[in-house]
Formats: sequence, structure tokens, C-alpha cells
Amino acid sequence: MSKIGFSNRQITGNIGLYYICYKLSRMGWNVLPTSRNAKGIDIIAYGKQGEKMLMIQTKGYTKKAAVGPFKDVSEIIADFYIVSWNVYTSPVTYILTKEELKSVLSKHKGVYWAESKDYAKDDFLQRWDKIGYGFVKNEEIEYITKLDQD
Repeated sequence: MSKIGFSNRQITGNIGLYYICYKLSRMGWNVLPTSRNAKGIDIIAYGKQGEKMLMIQTKGYTKKAAVGPFKDVSEIIADFYIVSWNVYTSPVTYILTKEELKSVLSKHKGVYWAESKDYAKDDFLQRWDKIGYGFVKNEEIEYITKLDQD
């Protein structure tokens, strides 16, 4: 496989973004990627009936990486932060709530970062269940859960 694109951060970020959109869509969420220049959120997701809305920040990387920098913790506004590594091959995804991300931040040279060693933990690994389903009917949830297990 050619390594063209592996060094392009925008393409890598887009792959992570659309992988996460795919996963959320399979969970019954209506997913709207924002403009790539929107501050603080990359995805607005809402439930099938519009009864629930989430703001999500995504990060897509080719390998382990720190998340940030944040000048201030008040910049952390999304409901969930979803970090994907290995986006070109087999994505590994970590899902943190706003509060969880804030709890793993450390300050370096005046800005805040979440180092990979601090968020790459089983508590966050592939934890799509934290987000829940956008479906309305239990049968729909059961169906997609079975598909993911097969």
C-alpha cells in the first residue's frame, strides 16, 4: 500500500471523522459533520425522532497521539471526544465524555493536553455504549447489536 496521504493531517482527520460518523449512523444517530473550521465540535448527532442531540469532537490519527492543545478547559464544549488511531487500517477508538477528558488533561508550557497514556485505557476503549443509541425501538437496537457481534 502506498503511503501517499499518511502525512496529510487533513485527510487523516477526515478519515477519522467519517469513520466515527459511520459508527454513529449504524447506532441510529442522524449525523451531521460540521464545517472543518467549526470551533469545538465536528459532529452534531440527533436521535431518530430528534428527541436527543449530541455535540461530538473527533480526532483522527495514524498512530498514538496527544489530544490538544487547549488554551483553557473552557474550550472543551463537546459532549463527547472520540479519538481514533490507525484510521487508515484498523481504527482503534477511545470515547471520553467532556468531564472525562478534563480529568485526564495536564498542563505543558501554558496549554492543556491529554497524553495518550492518560486516555488510552480500557475505561475509554471502544466505549460506544456511553453514547447510547439514536434508535427509538428496542428491536432496532437488538438488530444492530446482533450485526456488530456477527
